[in-house]
Amino acid sequence: MRYLLLAWFVLFVPAARASEGVPSDFSTTIGNAVLCLDKIEPAYFESYLQTFFGPPYKSEGGRKWYRVKELLWKKEKISDVIVGEVPAFLAVIAEDSPEEAASAILESGGIPYTFDNNMGISPEFGQIAPYGRMAEVFCLQN
Repeated sequence: MRYLLLAWFVLFVPAARASEGVPSDFSTTIGNAVLCLDKIEPAYFESYLQTFFGPPYKSEGGRKWYRVKELLWKKEKISDVIVGEVPAFLAVIAEDSPEEAASAILESGGIPYTFDNNMGISPEFGQIAPYGRMAEVFCLQN
């Protein structure tokens, strides 16, 4: 009986939490870290994302991909959040070009990105790179 109860908690409680919806602090929590405004603690972000979005759909090379389909910076649609452990890494895949993503960040938070050969960098060392037809906005902390 005890194992049956444990199995129920393991299988159904995370699924129930994952369907609760997006937390009100999502934009601040993920957005600030991706812009290198906050320290990246991979274990914290993995727990945060798994609680609200379920387990990662992909895990490769020390990185975990979470499907989110949400907005950041008031209008930037993102499809994925990627968490890396060594070095600490957090990224989002924005459904716009790198220049459009940089424009949304500047408009919302006042952080400018300077571009050189399709790569953008902010004064805080946040980066934007092409990701196919989209943009990867990320922070890499050593």
